[in-house]
Amino acid sequence: MLQQANAVQTQQGVAASQNTQSEYHYQVDIGQLPQCPPATALALNKDGWRFTSNPLTNNCFAPALKKSPARSFSSPSQACSMWGLSMYESEAEAKDAYAKLKKSIKNIKKVIGDHLSVGQLTVDDGKCTQTGSNGHFDFHPFVNVPFTQKFHIVCQLP
Repeated sequence: MLQQANAVQTQQGVAASQNTQSEYHYQVDIGQLPQCPPATALALNKDGWRFTSNPLTNNCFAPALKKSPARSFSSPSQACSMWGLSMYESEAEAKDAYAKLKKSIKNIKKVIGDHLSVGQLTVDDGKCTQTGSNGHFDFHPFVNVPFTQKFHIVCQLP
């Protein structure tokens, strides 16, 4: 039974990894960048921890380049990263990152939110970049991911 479940999950992972870039939510924007998302990005089943507002709205799941003020970038790979949604592997890593960001971003609560939310990402939702040493990864969503239904608020951030 377990082998059968793993086989189904593997087949789903392969099918999702074969999705074309035309299925990404911000395809018009990332299609102008070379290899975005990166070739190393994978469709995975995993939790994603993200800074949000309360209540959760679609704007909580907008990439940095869609928010105002838009951040600047110095390379195509940095631009690609900013079209992804910043997420963390764990609650502890997200809270640590927020504490560090709070020191350098004046209006952090308005810019990235003041709550921490978690959601279960699936192979059908998009692709995750490799996780950095701080637990951060970029998530490049496919079209029509119902983020406000998939995520829930865990706590308010200090």
